[in-house]
Amino acid sequence: MDWEQEQAAPKAYVSGPAQIKIVEDGPVRAAIEVTRETAGSKFVQTVSLSQAMVASASSFGNVIDWNTRESSLKATFPLTVSNQMATL
Repeated sequence: MDWEQEQAAPKAYVSGPAQIKIVEDGPVRAAIEVTRETAGSKFVQTVSLSQAMVASASSFGNVIDWNTRESSLKATFPLTVSNQMATL
């Protein structure tokens, strides 16, 4: 991959209908699984929220079956969150 390809704007975003299911629903942890298919590729993302003794945490796990020809996969995480004082 050359620099121009790496810096290029995305051709498309993973979109379309999502299949969502609860995969964990416990007293200290909950998780959902979001499955989407786009351009022949399948994306499964697990979003987990947990409550530990000292802090809350969230995590994201991704499993991707990449079958889209002549394309590279780029992950972006645009955030619009601000906090003047973040703590653990």
